[in-house]
Amino acid sequence: MLVTTRSLDHHGIVSGIYDELEIGKVIDEVLPKLGQHKLSHSIIVKAMILNCLGFVDSRLYMYSQYFETLPVERLLGPGISASDLTDDVLGRTLDEIYEADSTQLFMKLAMKMLEIVNIRTQLLQSDTTNFSLHGDYEYIDGSSSIEITYGHAKDGRDDLKRFGLGMITNQYGIPLFAKAYSGNASDKETIIEAMKKLQENITFPADVYYIADSALYSENNIKSMRKGMKWITRVPSTLNLSKDLLISDLDFKPGKDPRYSFYETIVEYGGIKQKWVVVHSSEMQKRKDVTFEKKIKRIVKEAQKDLKDLKKIKFACEEDARASLERWKRENPHCLLETAEISTISKREKGKRGRPQKNEKLIVHYVINAEAIRNEEITLNEKEYQGRFIISSNDTNLDAEKMLDHYKNQ
Repeated sequence: MLVTTRSLDHHGIVSGIYDELEIGKVIDEVLPKLGQHKLSHSIIVKAMILNCLGFVDSRLYMYSQYFETLPVERLLGPGISASDLTDDVLGRTLDEIYEADSTQLFMKLAMKMLEIVNIRTQLLQSDTTNFSLHGDYEYIDGSSSIEITYGHAKDGRDDLKRFGLGMITNQYGIPLFAKAYSGNASDKETIIEAMKKLQENITFPADVYYIADSALYSENNIKSMRKGMKWITRVPSTLNLSKDLLISDLDFKPGKDPRYSFYETIVEYGGIKQKWVVVHSSEMQKRKDVTFEKKIKRIVKEAQKDLKDLKKIKFACEEDARASLERWKRENPHCLLETAEISTISKREKGKRGRPQKNEKLIVHYVINAEAIRNEEITLNEKEYQGRFIISSNDTNLDAEKMLDHYKNQ
């Protein structure tokens, strides 16, 4: 009698969870396979999931090779063999998923799984990222597919084309929404689009908070938020209102966590009344002190270089020289002028050399004599405001520490 053994490994658990969450049932409802086909799309997707947990770098035509050592019938169903998993079969399923809108399919699966596991969603955390790719990826005009192109490189590879990915998860990190975007897509646009799309397809309790980074916070996004959407986000430090607040003398209240202290205020932005919480983080202060010192040294060095170039200029009148010096002072507040005076130099006309003759008319120029040092008072003042950032919510009754806790958990 011939006996053969197959190693099930972790694949049995994955296959069982796939069936328990009824993923295949949802896929067959969205992607019914008509005609004489041995394998349904749900079986193909299941095979892809099993493959992706151990053989992710393989090409489609090598799938069958991966399953040759696995108990395929136990994992995928009676009568199915590794040779059935050809690249043509896999490719047709991928095409069907694309045509059916993979984002919609993903949300349907998320809804089914939330229903089965009965996990209550309290926080929805949204973010975007992008991935760099090697290759040309020529875009076909008129195609509905995303464009792999140059965009803001979050990995620093500006030389490579890329595509983006937007995702929303619940407080346990379970993804509820996922969508691919073109490489040059704007975070400010995709993040609000994702939130609206999710709310259109899944109904959440009224006390759920949508959480995102500062990409969400713009006047247009705030205005376009659906009524009843509670949100928490970080306020960009580039807004004039936040700039003023971040460098103001504020009465901070210490939090239960000694690392944080808080200042709360109510503002209106984008026509929406909201609570702003200025957070001071002692750990963030320590980190920023190091980079701040490097930044100040660089600024002072560049200012001193500009002053050195200014001292080489010969001005036609004293007023021009003083105006240039005053402009330099305004543009370089981190420096103080240790000495500053305007002096004159004279020279003969038409480039003549030697001692000028008696009563010879000379050309007079005005030059700046000055030395710059670091402005310690302004530097120390700015250093005091390091370690601050602002978070905001349209729930004006939300406790400041709770708001920070929700924001940090993303």
